[in-house]
Amino acid sequence: AAYKGLYGAMPGVAMQDYASARLIVVWGCNPSATGIHLVPYIKQARAQGAKLIVVDPRATPLARQADLHIPLRPGTDLPVALSLINHLFETGAADEVFLANHTTGGEELRRRAAEWSIDRAAEEAGVAPELLTCFGEWYSEINPAVIRCGWGPERNRNGGSATAAV
Repeated sequence: AAYKGLYGAMPGVAMQDYASARLIVVWGCNPSATGIHLVPYIKQARAQGAKLIVVDPRATPLARQADLHIPLRPGTDLPVALSLINHLFETGAADEVFLANHTTGGEELRRRAAEWSIDRAAEEAGVAPELLTCFGEWYSEINPAVIRCGWGPERNRNGGSATAAV
């Protein structure tokens, strides 16, 4: 019920499909320790030119290999995710037709995300704003993209909201 409440009826992404991604985001997850079956597909995608972003306070094995590592302060996943959503809206990269047709609360999401600029979230998270700007640009421009959200963001106050925002 919690999964359906967060993600709706959309199916998850099969591990094999990661090999076809051009951008892979691993957020709050360490597949090298907790999902070793996913790592070969990430490596296959990287060998084919995919970019890898890892959002994790720790320099995990994948973070050390990533094109972009966002070492955010623990518990700041929500403002970082909201700043990226805000960036998508501000730059016109948000798929507003999809949001209107397949979601509820899209305008409320836009309103709440508007409070979080890249600079404000970067300061809160203890990271350089350039890292978040790069993340937002890559996510806007590189397709197909896939996000693997782990349990890390859930382990803090507002964890459910952080996971939903990711």
